[in-house]
Amino acid sequence: MLQESIERYLKGYLISRGWELRKTHSLLTLLDHAVHYDEEFKAHADLCENLTAQFWAQHYPGDDLSEVGEDYPQLRSQAAELIRLIKERLS
Repeated sequence: MLQESIERYLKGYLISRGWELRKTHSLLTLLDHAVHYDEEFKAHADLCENLTAQFWAQHYPGDDLSEVGEDYPQLRSQAAELIRLIKERLS
């Protein structure tokens, strides 16, 4: 759910900037688009990469899930920072 939440926040931010909605679940792709509007988004690349990797591991059979979710407390904290940035830019 954390990945999906960030995905929706990023898509909402991008749409508010005139970006045409595209079907993607890659947070890195969305973040790359956000960086075109504001360089501060670059600081969240590791978060987006990690959440996207865990998202794919959970949604496609065969991946090793032993480490999925281990770092969620840290990821939630980082996600809150990204959401705060998005809300600041939208206000």
